[in-house]
Amino acid sequence: MVTAGQSYFWDSCVFIAFLNNDRSSYDVESLEAFLKDSEASGGPRIFTSSIALAEVSPGKLKNSAHSSFSSFLNDFRNSISVVDTSPFININAGLLKDVRYKKGASDKRILTTGDAIMLATALEIEETYGIKLDAFHTYDNGRGKGNPEGRGVPILGFHEWLDDVPETDLIKRVVALNRVKPIHPEPSLI
Repeated sequence: MVTAGQSYFWDSCVFIAFLNNDRSSYDVESLEAFLKDSEASGGPRIFTSSIALAEVSPGKLKNSAHSSFSSFLNDFRNSISVVDTSPFININAGLLKDVRYKKGASDKRILTTGDAIMLATALEIEETYGIKLDAFHTYDNGRGKGNPEGRGVPILGFHEWLDDVPETDLIKRVVALNRVKPIHPEPSLI
C-alpha cells in the first residue's frame, strides 16, 4: 500500500485509460491499486484539475462502466479532489502556453491549453495549498497520429523541449514536478 500522506495528481489521460479499462495499452492494475489505496482511511490523495471535466468527455469513454466522468468522480468523491481553475492558475497556464518550446532541430511547439492548465494546477496545489505532490501521473509522451512526438510538447518529456527557452521560475517548477507514468509501487501478483 502507498503510505498515508502521499499526494498524486492525475492527468485526464489517466482517467480515460482507467475508465475505458484499457489494459492492452496501460497499467490499469496500478490505477486500480492507487484508487483502492486512496479509499482507505488516511490513504493517499488524488488531485486533478477541473479542466478534466471537459477533457474526459462522453465520446472518449468507449468502454466505461461509468455513464460519465462526473458519475465516476461522485463515486470517488472522498478519494479524488477536483481543483477548480482560478485566475492565478489560468495566468500561469497562459505563460506556459506562450513559450515556444524547442528540441534540437525540431520546429518550435507549444503546450496545449489543457496540458498547460493541468501543469499550472499542479503547481498551484503545491504553492498555494502547501501540498507536496509525490507524482504527476500522466501517459502524455507526445505521441500523436502521423507523428511519433505529436504536435504539442509532451508532459513526460517537457524537460527535453527547453532548447533556447528562458529559464524562468515557472519553467523550473514544471521541470521539478515528478512527471511519471502511474506505476504502483506494489503491483498485484495476480
